[in-house]
Amino acid sequence: MLYDNAKVVALEHTRSVVTFNAALLDFAGRFGFRPQLCRPYRPQTKGKVERTIGYVKDAFLVGRTFTDIDDMNTRVLSWLEEEANIREHGTTGVPPAKRLPLEGLAPISEALPWVPSRAPAPLSAPKRPVFRFETAPPVEVRPLTVYEEVCS
Repeated sequence: MLYDNAKVVALEHTRSVVTFNAALLDFAGRFGFRPQLCRPYRPQTKGKVERTIGYVKDAFLVGRTFTDIDDMNTRVLSWLEEEANIREHGTTGVPPAKRLPLEGLAPISEALPWVPSRAPAPLSAPKRPVFRFETAPPVEVRPLTVYEEVCS
């Protein structure tokens, strides 16, 4: 499972040292996967994490409206089953539905609810100074992408 370098995943990540969050390791052990981190300062791996989000936004969310979260969940599961997981993947050349069984994952419906075996360690004080403003400086707000313009 590839992750970005967020503190909830890795407390420290240098070229020679990776210190994973204990709660994540506990979770990974429970569900039988090995977490991996994007390499720092290497945007190629970051794109692999972010591209999935963009794909769901562009191929599923744009142009659809939902009555509530249950409606969205029902429709996304249908979309996955009928479209996303049966199309040929651009990189692997194989539909995701055919690759998923090879991963050896158990269906989420068969998994017991995860409860951390120990409380996560408290975060230490930030190493960099924290800047605060008495009042927030003025900021121009505008859409950054066509997606935000269409969906807002």
